[in-house]
Amino acid sequence: MGNLNEAKKLLEMSLSQYPSSKAQFYLDRVRKDMIKKMGEDIAPPKLSLDFKQDEFTTNADPVIIRGYAQDPNFVSAIAVGTTPSFLDGAQKDIRFEKS
Repeated sequence: MGNLNEAKKLLEMSLSQYPSSKAQFYLDRVRKDMIKKMGEDIAPPKLSLDFKQDEFTTNADPVIIRGYAQDPNFVSAIAVGTTPSFLDGAQKDIRFEKS
């Protein structure tokens, strides 16, 4: 109906009372439409990678990529290389780890 603020409020209330994938899906769509409606350029999420200084690896070890994605407008997808990570709805702060 075009009332994005009210839809966001009601979907957030619904999720706080009874989490569901369907409500999360529609909340993500509402957030996306709100960003489009602002009409501003949105910066990409801030990414931080965790590197361990004392980690010793060889060519036989798997490389593990781990880090943190953060965005006040929510992160809806993360991929390491061509492998996407499963997210059950967009989040402001996401930790990820891929071998």
